[in-house]
Amino acid sequence: MQKIIKNFRTDDRLLTSFNQLAEETFGFNFSSWMNTGYWDQTYIPYAVVEEGEVLANVSVSLGTLKTKDASYQVAQIGTVMTKTSARGQGLARKLMEKIMADYEDTTDFIYLFANESVLDFYPKFGFTRQTETIDRYQVESGQSSTSHLKKVTFEEVQAQLQVFVKARNTDHLEMTIENHQALSMFYYQLVFSEIIYYAPDLSCFVCFEIDDSQLHLYDVLAQTPIQLKAIIAALPLEGIEEIIFHFPVKDREGLKISRRNFSDDDDALFIKSKSQIPQDITKFPLFNHS
Repeated sequence: MQKIIKNFRTDDRLLTSFNQLAEETFGFNFSSWMNTGYWDQTYIPYAVVEEGEVLANVSVSLGTLKTKDASYQVAQIGTVMTKTSARGQGLARKLMEKIMADYEDTTDFIYLFANESVLDFYPKFGFTRQTETIDRYQVESGQSSTSHLKKVTFEEVQAQLQVFVKARNTDHLEMTIENHQALSMFYYQLVFSEIIYYAPDLSCFVCFEIDDSQLHLYDVLAQTPIQLKAIIAALPLEGIEEIIFHFPVKDREGLKISRRNFSDDDDALFIKSKSQIPQDITKFPLFNHS
Protein backbone atom coordinates (compact mmCIF):
# COMPACT_ATOMS: atom_id res chain seq x y z
CA MET A 1 0.00 0.00 0.00
CA GLN A 2 1.34 3.41 -0.95
CA LYS A 3 1.52 6.20 1.64
CA ILE A 4 3.07 9.66 1.95
CA ILE A 5 5.83 10.02 4.54
CA LYS A 6 7.55 13.33 5.30
CA ASN A 7 10.84 14.21 6.96
CA PHE A 8 12.25 10.68 7.31
CA ARG A 9 15.69 11.81 8.53
CA THR A 10 16.00 9.00 11.07
CA ASP A 11 14.73 6.13 8.91
CA ASP A 12 17.84 4.45 7.48
CA ARG A 13 15.88 2.22 5.11
CA LEU A 14 14.03 5.15 3.53
CA LEU A 15 17.20 7.24 3.40
CA THR A 16 18.97 4.49 1.47
CA SER A 17 16.07 4.25 -0.97
CA PHE A 18 15.91 8.06 -1.25
CA ASN A 19 19.60 8.18 -2.18
CA GLN A 20 19.25 5.35 -4.68
CA LEU A 21 16.45 7.26 -6.41
CA ALA A 22 18.55 10.45 -6.40
CA GLU A 23 21.43 8.56 -8.01
CA GLU A 24 19.06 7.21 -10.66
CA THR A 25 17.54 10.65 -11.31
CA PHE A 26 20.39 13.14 -10.90
CA GLY A 27 23.53 11.05 -11.13
CA PHE A 28 24.56 11.76 -7.52
CA ASN A 29 23.20 11.14 -4.05
CA PHE A 30 22.97 13.09 -0.78
CA SER A 31 24.68 10.59 1.51
CA SER A 32 27.89 12.56 2.12
CA TRP A 33 25.89 15.76 2.69
CA MET A 34 23.67 13.90 5.17
CA ASN A 35 26.52 12.11 6.93
CA THR A 36 28.42 15.35 7.58
CA GLY A 37 25.40 16.82 9.34
CA TYR A 38 24.40 19.45 6.78
CA TRP A 39 20.82 18.23 6.45
CA ASP A 40 18.99 20.43 8.95
CA GLN A 41 15.36 21.15 9.85
CA THR A 42 14.90 23.54 6.89
CA TYR A 43 15.04 20.68 4.34
CA ILE A 44 11.91 18.50 4.45
CA PRO A 45 11.41 15.63 1.98
CA TYR A 46 7.95 14.29 1.15
CA ALA A 47 7.93 10.79 -0.34
CA VAL A 48 5.45 8.29 -1.67
CA VAL A 49 6.56 5.02 -0.07
CA GLU A 50 5.56 1.44 -0.74
CA GLU A 51 6.99 -1.47 1.27
CA GLY A 52 9.93 0.62 2.45
CA GLU A 53 10.83 1.91 -1.02
CA VAL A 54 10.72 5.57 -2.06
CA LEU A 55 8.77 5.68 -5.32
CA ALA A 56 8.63 9.47 -5.66
CA ASN A 57 9.88 12.51 -3.76
CA VAL A 58 9.32 16.25 -3.60
CA SER A 59 11.28 18.23 -1.00
CA VAL A 60 10.65 21.60 0.65
CA SER A 61 13.32 24.06 1.77
CA LEU A 62 12.10 26.71 4.22
CA GLY A 63 13.67 30.12 4.64
CA THR A 64 13.28 33.87 4.99
CA LEU A 65 13.67 35.89 1.80
CA LYS A 66 15.22 39.32 2.33
CA THR A 67 14.90 41.90 -0.45
CA LYS A 68 15.84 45.56 -0.39
CA ASP A 69 12.26 46.45 0.54
CA ALA A 70 10.77 43.59 2.53
CA SER A 71 11.03 40.19 4.20
CA TYR A 72 9.03 37.08 3.25
CA GLN A 73 8.57 33.62 4.72
CA VAL A 74 9.01 31.25 1.77
CA ALA A 75 9.03 27.58 0.86
CA GLN A 76 11.06 26.32 -2.09
CA ILE A 77 10.22 23.07 -3.86
CA GLY A 78 13.03 20.87 -5.16
CA THR A 79 14.46 17.33 -5.41
CA VAL A 80 11.50 16.30 -7.55
CA MET A 81 11.99 12.71 -8.66
CA THR A 82 9.95 9.61 -9.50
CA LYS A 83 11.19 6.07 -9.92
CA THR A 84 11.08 5.05 -13.59
CA SER A 85 8.83 2.05 -12.90
CA ALA A 86 6.36 4.25 -10.94
CA ARG A 87 5.87 7.01 -13.49
CA GLY A 88 2.44 7.71 -14.90
CA GLN A 89 0.68 7.10 -11.56
CA GLY A 90 0.32 10.77 -10.59
CA LEU A 91 2.66 10.43 -7.58
CA ALA A 92 4.34 13.81 -8.06
CA ARG A 93 0.89 15.41 -8.25
CA LYS A 94 -0.13 13.81 -4.93
CA LEU A 95 3.03 15.10 -3.27
CA MET A 96 2.56 18.60 -4.71
CA GLU A 97 -1.03 18.70 -3.45
CA LYS A 98 0.10 17.65 0.03
CA ILE A 99 2.84 20.28 0.10
CA MET A 100 0.45 22.99 -1.11
CA ALA A 101 -1.95 22.07 1.69
CA ASP A 102 0.84 22.20 4.28
CA TYR A 103 2.48 25.49 3.28
CA GLU A 104 0.09 27.74 1.36
CA ASP A 105 -1.30 29.29 4.54
CA THR A 106 1.98 29.40 6.50
CA THR A 107 4.22 31.12 3.93
CA ASP A 108 4.06 34.32 1.91
CA PHE A 109 4.71 32.35 -1.25
CA ILE A 110 6.03 29.07 -2.63
CA TYR A 111 8.56 28.94 -5.46
CA LEU A 112 10.61 26.52 -7.49
CA PHE A 113 12.98 26.22 -10.45
CA ALA A 114 11.89 23.95 -13.29
CA ASN A 115 13.65 22.47 -16.30
CA GLU A 116 12.20 22.54 -19.79
CA SER A 117 10.64 19.08 -19.51
CA VAL A 118 8.13 20.21 -16.86
CA LEU A 119 7.35 23.81 -17.80
CA ASP A 120 3.70 22.87 -18.36
CA PHE A 121 3.40 20.84 -15.14
CA TYR A 122 3.62 23.46 -12.39
CA PRO A 123 1.03 25.93 -13.76
CA LYS A 124 -1.52 23.16 -13.06
CA PHE A 125 -0.97 23.91 -9.36
CA GLY A 126 -1.35 27.67 -9.72
CA PHE A 127 2.32 28.54 -10.25
CA THR A 128 3.16 31.47 -12.52
CA ARG A 129 6.43 31.73 -14.41
CA GLN A 130 8.52 34.77 -13.47
CA THR A 131 11.38 36.55 -15.21
CA GLU A 132 14.57 37.12 -13.21
CA THR A 133 17.39 39.56 -13.86
CA ILE A 134 21.06 38.97 -14.53
CA ASP A 135 23.96 41.32 -13.78
CA ARG A 136 27.00 41.54 -16.06
CA TYR A 137 30.27 43.45 -15.65
CA GLN A 138 32.25 44.56 -18.70
CA VAL A 139 35.96 44.12 -18.01
CA GLU A 140 38.08 47.05 -19.15
CA SER A 141 40.91 46.43 -21.58
CA GLY A 142 44.13 45.76 -19.67
CA GLN A 143 42.34 45.32 -16.34
CA SER A 144 44.20 42.76 -14.24
CA SER A 145 44.01 41.03 -10.90
CA THR A 146 45.42 42.71 -7.78
CA SER A 147 44.99 39.77 -5.44
CA HIS A 148 46.30 36.25 -5.27
CA LEU A 149 43.74 33.47 -5.21
CA LYS A 150 44.54 30.06 -3.81
CA LYS A 151 42.63 27.10 -5.21
CA VAL A 152 41.51 24.81 -2.39
CA THR A 153 39.66 21.54 -2.05
CA PHE A 154 36.48 21.13 -0.06
CA GLU A 155 38.20 18.70 2.29
CA GLU A 156 40.98 21.21 3.04
CA VAL A 157 38.64 24.02 4.03
CA GLN A 158 35.51 22.17 5.12
CA ALA A 159 35.66 23.35 8.73
CA GLN A 160 36.38 26.93 7.68
CA LEU A 161 33.54 26.90 5.16
CA GLN A 162 31.12 25.80 7.87
CA VAL A 163 32.11 28.78 10.01
CA PHE A 164 31.85 31.21 7.10
CA VAL A 165 28.48 29.88 5.95
CA LYS A 166 26.98 30.27 9.43
CA ALA A 167 28.21 33.87 9.61
CA ARG A 168 27.75 34.73 5.91
CA ASN A 169 27.76 38.47 5.19
CA THR A 170 25.24 39.43 2.53
CA ASP A 171 25.84 43.18 2.20
CA HIS A 172 26.79 42.74 -1.47
CA LEU A 173 23.52 40.97 -2.28
CA GLU A 174 20.32 42.74 -3.28
CA MET A 175 18.30 39.67 -2.37
CA THR A 176 19.08 36.56 -0.33
CA ILE A 177 17.56 33.70 1.62
CA GLU A 178 18.35 33.44 5.31
CA ASN A 179 18.57 30.08 7.10
CA HIS A 180 19.88 28.30 4.01
CA GLN A 181 23.22 27.12 5.38
CA ALA A 182 22.32 23.56 4.40
CA LEU A 183 22.01 24.54 0.73
CA SER A 184 25.29 26.46 0.76
CA MET A 185 27.15 23.44 2.08
CA PHE A 186 25.39 21.23 -0.47
CA TYR A 187 26.79 23.35 -3.30
CA TYR A 188 30.30 23.55 -1.87
CA GLN A 189 30.46 19.83 -1.11
CA LEU A 190 28.63 18.23 -4.04
CA VAL A 191 28.32 20.71 -6.92
CA PHE A 192 31.26 23.14 -6.98
CA SER A 193 33.88 21.35 -4.89
CA GLU A 194 36.44 21.63 -7.71
CA ILE A 195 36.20 25.41 -8.19
CA ILE A 196 36.63 26.83 -4.68
CA TYR A 197 39.21 29.59 -4.22
CA TYR A 198 40.38 31.50 -1.17
CA ALA A 199 41.38 35.19 -1.32
CA PRO A 200 43.69 35.77 1.67
CA ASP A 201 43.81 39.54 1.10
CA LEU A 202 40.04 39.70 1.51
CA SER A 203 39.51 36.78 3.91
CA CYS A 204 36.83 35.33 1.68
CA PHE A 205 36.04 32.39 -0.57
CA VAL A 206 34.93 32.77 -4.17
CA CYS A 207 33.44 30.16 -6.42
CA PHE A 208 33.75 30.67 -10.17
CA GLU A 209 34.60 29.11 -13.49
CA ILE A 210 35.74 30.48 -16.85
CA ASP A 211 34.05 29.80 -20.16
CA ASP A 212 36.04 31.34 -23.03
CA SER A 213 36.00 35.10 -22.36
CA GLN A 214 33.31 34.93 -19.69
CA LEU A 215 33.87 34.43 -15.98
CA HIS A 216 30.86 33.02 -14.14
CA LEU A 217 30.92 34.13 -10.50
CA TYR A 218 28.71 31.79 -8.50
CA ASP A 219 29.34 32.83 -4.91
CA VAL A 220 31.27 35.16 -2.64
CA LEU A 221 31.52 33.88 0.92
CA ALA A 222 32.80 36.23 3.60
CA GLN A 223 32.11 37.03 7.24
CA THR A 224 32.55 40.77 6.89
CA PRO A 225 31.42 43.30 4.24
CA ILE A 226 33.52 43.40 1.07
CA GLN A 227 33.33 46.00 -1.67
CA LEU A 228 32.37 44.62 -5.05
CA LYS A 229 35.34 46.44 -6.61
CA ALA A 230 37.67 44.43 -4.38
CA ILE A 231 35.98 41.17 -5.33
CA ILE A 232 36.32 41.93 -9.04
CA ALA A 233 39.96 42.91 -8.60
CA ALA A 234 40.67 39.57 -6.93
CA LEU A 235 39.51 37.55 -9.94
CA PRO A 236 41.82 36.34 -12.76
CA LEU A 237 40.81 38.76 -15.51
CA GLU A 238 43.40 38.08 -18.22
CA GLY A 239 41.48 37.28 -21.40
CA ILE A 240 38.14 37.93 -19.67
CA GLU A 241 35.70 40.31 -21.34
CA GLU A 242 32.70 39.84 -19.07
CA ILE A 243 31.84 38.71 -15.55
CA ILE A 244 28.40 37.15 -15.11
CA PHE A 245 27.06 37.29 -11.57
CA HIS A 246 24.89 34.38 -10.48
CA PHE A 247 23.50 36.47 -7.65
CA PRO A 248 21.84 39.93 -7.61
CA VAL A 249 24.43 42.66 -7.07
CA LYS A 250 23.32 45.24 -4.52
CA ASP A 251 25.59 48.20 -5.24
CA ARG A 252 26.28 48.65 -8.96
CA GLU A 253 27.03 52.35 -8.76
CA GLY A 254 30.35 53.39 -10.26
CA LEU A 255 30.88 50.02 -11.95
CA LYS A 256 30.17 48.99 -15.51
CA ILE A 257 27.49 46.53 -14.46
CA SER A 258 24.44 46.16 -16.66
CA ARG A 259 21.21 44.45 -15.66
CA ARG A 260 18.68 42.89 -17.96
CA ASN A 261 15.76 40.52 -17.72
CA PHE A 262 16.67 36.89 -18.12
CA SER A 263 14.74 33.64 -18.45
CA ASP A 264 16.18 30.15 -18.85
CA ASP A 265 13.91 27.28 -19.91
CA ASP A 266 16.19 24.85 -18.07
CA ASP A 267 16.10 26.81 -14.79
CA ALA A 268 12.80 28.66 -14.93
CA LEU A 269 11.44 30.42 -11.85
CA PHE A 270 7.83 29.71 -10.86
CA ILE A 271 6.01 31.36 -7.94
CA LYS A 272 2.66 30.68 -6.28
CA SER A 273 1.18 33.25 -3.92
CA LYS A 274 -2.31 33.71 -2.50
CA SER A 275 -1.80 37.46 -2.71
CA GLN A 276 0.01 39.53 -5.33
CA ILE A 277 3.44 38.20 -6.28
CA PRO A 278 6.07 40.56 -4.81
CA GLN A 279 7.46 43.03 -7.33
CA ASP A 280 10.86 43.48 -5.65
CA ILE A 281 12.17 40.02 -6.60
CA THR A 282 15.17 40.36 -8.91
CA LYS A 283 17.20 37.14 -8.79
CA PHE A 284 17.55 34.28 -6.35
CA PRO A 285 21.26 33.61 -5.73
CA LEU A 286 22.32 30.31 -7.30
CA PHE A 287 23.39 28.95 -3.91
CA ASN A 288 19.77 29.34 -2.76
CA HIS A 289 18.42 26.99 -5.48
CA SER A 290 17.31 23.60 -4.22
